[in-house]
Amino acid sequence: MAGDPIAMLLRGSRDAPKFDGRTLAHLLCFFEDIEILREAAHISEEAQIKVAIRYADLDEVEVWLTLMATSGRNWDAFMVEVKDLTIA
Repeated sequence: MAGDPIAMLLRGSRDAPKFDGRTLAHLLCFFEDIEILREAAHISEEAQIKVAIRYADLDEVEVWLTLMATSGRNWDAFMVEVKDLTIA
């Protein structure tokens, strides 16, 4: 049994996941943190995308909201689109 879900952390909290747009390595760590948080909070893939956007830097959010995968339910597709932006 997975146990009780944890409460979502507030954006800007000391322990909340953070991504500032610096490097692909930072992005991959951020995505890993979001995946751990999703499992602990028992949220869906669709909600996971919203959580990633919620915790990202506001400059990143502006760009991420233009991605097709942002409106979908596929976490893997979202990660690919964001990685492509970060590599470019």
